[in-house]
Amino acid sequence: MVETRNLISNYDIDTNPASPTLVIAGSQGSNRASRGLQSTDRGNIAPRFGFAYQARGSTVVRGAYGVFYGNVTNTGGGEFMQTNPPFHLKASLTTDRRFPTLLLRNGVPPDAITPQNAQALRLSSFERQVPWPMAQQWNFNIQQALPGDMLFEVGYFGNKMNQMIRRWDAHYALPGPGNINARRRYTRVQFPGTNLFGTLGEMNRFQYDGNSLYHGLQMKAEKCYSKGSTFILHYTWSKAIADVGGIAGVGNAPGEDWNVQNPLDFRSERSLATNHMGHRFVGSYVYELPFGRGRAYGASMHKAADFIAGGWAVGGILTLAAGTPMNLTVNGNPSNAGLADRPNVAGEWQLPRDQRTLQRFFNTAAFVPNTQFQYGNTGRNVLLGPGRMNFDFSAYKAFTITERINMQFRFEALDFTNTPLFGFPVAQVGNRNFGVISSADTPRNLQLGLKLQF
Repeated sequence: MVETRNLISNYDIDTNPASPTLVIAGSQGSNRASRGLQSTDRGNIAPRFGFAYQARGSTVVRGAYGVFYGNVTNTGGGEFMQTNPPFHLKASLTTDRRFPTLLLRNGVPPDAITPQNAQALRLSSFERQVPWPMAQQWNFNIQQALPGDMLFEVGYFGNKMNQMIRRWDAHYALPGPGNINARRRYTRVQFPGTNLFGTLGEMNRFQYDGNSLYHGLQMKAEKCYSKGSTFILHYTWSKAIADVGGIAGVGNAPGEDWNVQNPLDFRSERSLATNHMGHRFVGSYVYELPFGRGRAYGASMHKAADFIAGGWAVGGILTLAAGTPMNLTVNGNPSNAGLADRPNVAGEWQLPRDQRTLQRFFNTAAFVPNTQFQYGNTGRNVLLGPGRMNFDFSAYKAFTITERINMQFRFEALDFTNTPLFGFPVAQVGNRNFGVISSADTPRNLQLGLKLQF
């Protein structure tokens, strides 16, 4: 049973670590800016430049550079600030053999949600003098027109991001023996008008010091629609690097933690970004089969035969992609720091393609648990998950009912070749399924449809 008291919090944790007090939002004045939890950044300048040059008849050269600023409010801050104590307190009431039940008519036990009795309080802290996230983007590409209504383009694209949001546990405990909460940086927090001496737990700290870098070579071939066909072929070879993970667990790579392993060494977090994908090819096409009335073959085909065999078109999308990064963790938290540990490296972890199996996707013997009360030496996101191959196919035909009414029949096959789209292997050292792939996305999916057009 859980008893919760939830009111809106008006406090923010002060950013001065030497004095971990809470301050009332807007206590410096009554205008809107003073009531904000974060200051306004008025020094942002975002120049942009671009050019296009027709080098010769069918060749065009383009390039551009620009500075862009992100939004500092997209942090889920309302959620975290509202749950700052003392306005949001939660107590778990448990039973034992002597008193196996709890009766609502008896009410909440005395002092169950008294701030002074709180244990493992989890606080939230936001950087108040906030530099807005800034991105620099640049590109240079050459476009060439080709015979047959075709176009070829090759270019380089870059993106550099600074002042990205980083969420981490600022109330950390370093590796060592003993109770984790007792070894954290602070032993108490003072609220306006109240001293709270309960045990302090983690602190959701949001600050803007993250960085990322992207370089990519992109090539594209395109055929404009003519003579019943069109296609687009696109290939990207790229590398994305970052020193921050996601700010939440949902949607991150396996083992990816929004926290950092060593809070005293952010530089060791620099690695492949979670969304890195080294190679990616996408090809799509539409082709009208040349059979049937009004087409190259069978222009005088009987209406009954044309109803069955004429007027068809096919299309498809083929996607080939390299694997994305995954992070390793360790079962049991040997460092005793309260965060997700990374293992130690004991050898070469990459296996040749012909040795990879669903039961052993990488060399599991290359990783061992980190030494007790020490951090592991494995970097973030050192492994790449399985690549993906997916082909979606469709075939469709239009039937003329009247001059104004048509009906289209469609056959669609998602993952037409039924190629398994495997998930990530288990990435936790000490787990009995370590290195095993046990999941896959939805297999081939066939569907039929009719669409009436009028």
